[in-house]
Amino acid sequence: MISRRLQSLLSALTRPRPRSAATGDSVAPGSGSAPGGTEVLEWYLEGALDYSQSLVMPVDTDPFVVGRDKTCALTIASTEVSRRHANFGRRGERLLVSDLGSTNGTFVNRKRITCETEVRDGDVVHLGKVELRVNRRSRTVSMDFAAAPQEDDSTMMIYIKDPNSDLSGKFVACERAFLAMLEHGEIDTAFQPIVTLPDPKVIAYEILGRGVREDLPKTPYQLLGIAEKLKREVQLSEMFRLRGLQLGRLLPGAPLLFVNTHPKERLGEGLRASLEQVRELMPEWRVVLEIHESAVTDLPMMRELKKVLNELHILLAYDDFGAGQARLNELVEVPPDYLKFDVSLIRNIDQASPNKRGMVQKLVDIATELGVPTLAECVETVAEVQVCNEMGFSHAQGFYFGRPATVETFL
Repeated sequence: MISRRLQSLLSALTRPRPRSAATGDSVAPGSGSAPGGTEVLEWYLEGALDYSQSLVMPVDTDPFVVGRDKTCALTIASTEVSRRHANFGRRGERLLVSDLGSTNGTFVNRKRITCETEVRDGDVVHLGKVELRVNRRSRTVSMDFAAAPQEDDSTMMIYIKDPNSDLSGKFVACERAFLAMLEHGEIDTAFQPIVTLPDPKVIAYEILGRGVREDLPKTPYQLLGIAEKLKREVQLSEMFRLRGLQLGRLLPGAPLLFVNTHPKERLGEGLRASLEQVRELMPEWRVVLEIHESAVTDLPMMRELKKVLNELHILLAYDDFGAGQARLNELVEVPPDYLKFDVSLIRNIDQASPNKRGMVQKLVDIATELGVPTLAECVETVAEVQVCNEMGFSHAQGFYFGRPATVETFL
């Protein structure tokens, strides 16, 4: 029988998707206290118009009107927002918000307000479905107002009125949409072929998660970035895995299915329970669990993981081998069933220096002597294929052999 936890996860994955992209109302209010010290404390509003545009703005006037009209202190071009929607006013050190007769209402921590209401650091304010966060932070430099957009490290565009500020840890762009995505299982899966060498024959597919909501990123890298800020990375990783295995059962020829893990998924009870669900879902299917090289640091833990995988008849792959320190000790002591060489070692290998090619060749030779199949990732050109064949790689994966695609493509 399928466990209750597995039934719950599968129910979320198979539940019909809502028609509207902005369906989630559940948010987790930020928390925390205002910074200490002797600096002047200022009130700020933080918001995200979508996953690519965010803002941080000081409440620097009194009154401070928010609405769709261009004369407002903060203009939000959304049909959810009235022309003059709400006002923020200061009473000494306190900040209060009042609704200005808006059509869709003003909410503080998801409760509609009917009179002037005090807001505190970390509170969530909704104008209709547009979310803002109240944040109080110290001002350590003079204000230099500018409206020019700036790029942050996560490639999200941030519109900041105070260029010396950025989004605080209390605010995560698209939190509401992301939580709705998890609740409704609004994800999809792509599959990328893995072939044998030197004669290319598809024997496996790697499962790659994808987003489907218009108000969220599509790539797993960006979605996991949001998940990490919300501490939901393990939940998203499990959901990608289960959805991919559900669809993977439709692939012809019963191929191997490579599934990914997040570094936070250690051997503890959480990962073991998740792997048991995988085996419940696909009792006879051949599955390979990929562990990122950065997680292969604890030999006793890896030995225990290998034991659990053997019990569940699940194979082990070390992913991104060579991305950091090539962990030869772990490779020898706990040899995987597949060793996936990182793109940094494979890309343009035909143009690499003799020293680099020699190093890659030695790593391939060591793995081959241990009886571990070697897989070259991200192979894209004929020249790279030729060198990988010469070096003795047993498997390969990359755009040259096939791009990630939906399961219908392979049917």
